[in-house]
Amino acid sequence: MGTANRYLAAAIAVAIAACSIPVAAENGCPAGFQPWRIPMQGPDDCVPIPGYYDEPEHEAGPAPPPLPPEWFSTSSAVAFGSRKRDAAFPTDFVYFKTSFSDEEDARQLAMAKCAEKALFNCALGGSITNGFIVVYSDKQGQIAAHGGANRDRVIREIHDRCAAANRVCKIRKVIDSSPIYM
Repeated sequence: MGTANRYLAAAIAVAIAACSIPVAAENGCPAGFQPWRIPMQGPDDCVPIPGYYDEPEHEAGPAPPPLPPEWFSTSSAVAFGSRKRDAAFPTDFVYFKTSFSDEEDARQLAMAKCAEKALFNCALGGSITNGFIVVYSDKQGQIAAHGGANRDRVIREIHDRCAAANRVCKIRKVIDSSPIYM
């Protein structure tokens, strides 16, 4: 075996070994969570990654049919922040619901509302069109949001997620962005 082949074999072995090592989440946070601020103060400084759990777990089906002309889409967005500049995690939220704008407008308006309320470290918590966003918190007051098309399913998923993380969660707000009839 030539020298080049030995180096290639060693590189492949190292690559295979590196791929077999379990990957840890960012800065010690569990999967689906990210650090709230730097420097990390401990595991309670992890907040859910917006949209992480909203990714479909199955292949996307066909797009839903368009709404009839007398129905209009609504969009909502929620932003997280804290009343204290040095808070370990977000403790407050604001939301904005719009009937005749798109989801991007709702996101921008929620962030603007967060700044208007003088919350620190404002961050987008999630947005949705024609569905529900549910804001929830744990015993320490750490908040998160989860969204989907079916209100009951979203709430059930939140309770399942909290149980899996060995946390007790409380629903703080259900934001309904269902289509409206005009």
